[in-house]
Amino acid sequence: HCDIAAPQATAAGILADAVGLFRTQFPGISLRIQTSENAHDIERLVRTGKCELALTTEKVAPPLLEEVCSVQSNLAVFPPGTDVQEGVLPHSAFAGKPLIVPTGIYQYYGGFLLDIPSGLEQPVLAVETDSRQALIPLVLSGAGITFLPTGLATHAQRLGCVVREINPPLTQEIRLIMRQGPLSPAALEFRRAVYSLNPETSAT
Repeated sequence: HCDIAAPQATAAGILADAVGLFRTQFPGISLRIQTSENAHDIERLVRTGKCELALTTEKVAPPLLEEVCSVQSNLAVFPPGTDVQEGVLPHSAFAGKPLIVPTGIYQYYGGFLLDIPSGLEQPVLAVETDSRQALIPLVLSGAGITFLPTGLATHAQRLGCVVREINPPLTQEIRLIMRQGPLSPAALEFRRAVYSLNPETSAT
């Protein structure tokens, strides 16, 4: 088997797609996925050898190795019934709006920055939460707006949230991290599956 670590928000996107592809190609190999919203926990799982690979949006310190394997787009997610203009929203659309954000992230929200034009009110920090799983329920309750990767935003839309694209786009780099040295055959194949989902990147 192969042990992989990832934040839950990442696990809902590229990790799920890679796992599905890997299992189709190698049904005899099991995968064990460990999730944590703490970037240091993810890094420690790889550093200690408990997981051979991890997907994360955070940079890691040597001696761990990292590769940018994907760029993840994020969409704005509004409470159900919100009157939002159709089409792609400029950053100015979020001036003065209440935001729901992961704990410790406000101006630099999840690896991307809202560029509110000068003279407009900055967004308001409405709710901070340690749980990424709470983001969609909080938006559904009307507590504020959040930003989610495309896969999670689509799920939120099915639940009734109003979802819009943003220009300039809000993106995050997804990194594949590992220890120095050779990977197991299973880990090598999983790494190949990750890159095959993103033709603009390539595994060496």
